[in-house]
Amino acid sequence: MMGRRAVSVSELTAYLKKVLAADPFLQQVWVRGEVSNLRQPTSGHIYFTLKDEQAALRCVMFWRQSSRLRFPLANGLQVVAGGYVDVYARDGQYQLYIQQVYPAGAGEIFLNWQELKDRLEKEGLFATGRKRPLPAWPRKVGLATSPTGAAVRDMITIMQRRCPQVEIILSPCAVQGLEAPEQICAAIDRLCRWGVDVIIVGRGGGSWEELAAFNDEAVVRTVAGAGVPVVSAVGHETDYTLTDLAADVRAPTPSAAAEMVVPNVSEVLVVLRNLGVRLQAAMDRNLEQKRLRLQQLAAYPVLTRPQRYVDGLREDVDRAGQQLGAAMRLFLERKRQAWTQMAGQLESLNPLAVLRRGYAVCKNDRGEVITAAGSIQEGEEVEVLLHRGRLGCLVRSRYQQ
Repeated sequence: MMGRRAVSVSELTAYLKKVLAADPFLQQVWVRGEVSNLRQPTSGHIYFTLKDEQAALRCVMFWRQSSRLRFPLANGLQVVAGGYVDVYARDGQYQLYIQQVYPAGAGEIFLNWQELKDRLEKEGLFATGRKRPLPAWPRKVGLATSPTGAAVRDMITIMQRRCPQVEIILSPCAVQGLEAPEQICAAIDRLCRWGVDVIIVGRGGGSWEELAAFNDEAVVRTVAGAGVPVVSAVGHETDYTLTDLAADVRAPTPSAAAEMVVPNVSEVLVVLRNLGVRLQAAMDRNLEQKRLRLQQLAAYPVLTRPQRYVDGLREDVDRAGQQLGAAMRLFLERKRQAWTQMAGQLESLNPLAVLRRGYAVCKNDRGEVITAAGSIQEGEEVEVLLHRGRLGCLVRSRYQQ
């Protein structure tokens, strides 16, 4: 032991489960091998072993996955199975929990499909953000499909019934076989040049092998790069083709695509009629409200007896004029009284008012006012300003106080 703690079987198993779950390769792995030890109990689950010349791997396929099988499993059958690896704790054995299984040939096809899907998805060809909405009222609808199949007849019938005004343009092409991918691409390019508003590309269902053209890389890129919205209508309810993922809209059947692309004129007319009724009702309500408002306004005195209203205004104007005249007279009187008061104050400060009271102002020969006896000499002439007139005097003596 040497200091190491012994772990229980459960702890070791839990650790192994954690290690396996952390390995991304083991969480989505494809295994090729021969079926053996096949058991199919009534629960719907399927148990078997995949083996080759050197090893064997226990496999489990639960009923949710086994119910979608398209072929019967049998001992000795070579298959390709995809799923995740985990440990079954009770038996202490690792096993493959299968989610999808195909016969060996078809399995190789699916693996190639998955590889192409992953590569195109990384390029952004399937991104939701690049998908465009379908036009509400298309004028021209292009069909890239077989001219002889039931799908084209169904689409034309449905679109003509729903919207007789729409122009339907068929660009014929093969939808299966070796030449189908090239013809589908050419048909889509022609429709884009012809100025259609939307394109429906597809066929009336078929096996996975018959739908191979709609998993072709060139077709997928043409659909993704089309200049107008494209609806993929391969006609397979459960499986998705790469064209479905690249198209702007995927329809489960061609008939459903036709219904998606063009509006039902009859239904639109019903909607328009209902909207017209609602609009008329709203207009009637609005007009009634305006009529009532006009009645209220018409009842105002200014409209029913305008002369009385004018007389009232004239009286108000006369009263305002009288009030304005009285206010002006009061204002002027107050200003006159203030002016008289200021004039009296100015008069009291006038030097001539002092002279009227018997005082005199003496100036020397330079015109300067004499304020002290010491500033003048005996014998100088001085000028004496009186209230009325002036005197020229000779100073005979002075007395300094």
